[in-house]
Amino acid sequence: HGAATRACTYMLSITTPGYLDDQNRGCIDWSEGLLAYGAQHMVCIVQPSTPPQLLQCLAGHMHNVAHVAFAPRETGAPSLGGEGQGPLLLASADVTGSVHLWDVLRGALLAQLTAPAGGGSGSDSGSGGILCLHWLLSRPNHLLVASRAGTLVLWQVSAAGRAATAL
Repeated sequence: HGAATRACTYMLSITTPGYLDDQNRGCIDWSEGLLAYGAQHMVCIVQPSTPPQLLQCLAGHMHNVAHVAFAPRETGAPSLGGEGQGPLLLASADVTGSVHLWDVLRGALLAQLTAPAGGGSGSDSGSGGILCLHWLLSRPNHLLVASRAGTLVLWQVSAAGRAATAL
């Protein structure tokens, strides 16, 4: 029986600004034609056109960024830059457990999430950081954060991304 063959086509090569750290490993996400990745303590946003364009680096974390996750957009929402739509939200978490919410198109830090008492996702909790950030597809304004301390915190994020409430 012959082995299946797949053709792969080279699509994109980007030189990152600055150096990447081992703690940034796997810290990448894609949404609406934009690529977000962790580069040391920043989140870089790239439009992978020809040639690729570095749109901005979001600075706000004090430690290396370990996770990024774009919030899902509502089905049928206008494409990137359309009128009447809310911000393109991105959650990022650093190695200490600090979680930030960003408006990607404006390059603005909207909120820094602090786990409720006993929630275990903040740097002062001794958790050692975040294992996973996951936006719920069935509820686009809900962010699930899993910490190394073994806790799950479900955040409800306001439509503008400026407020988040732990549920």
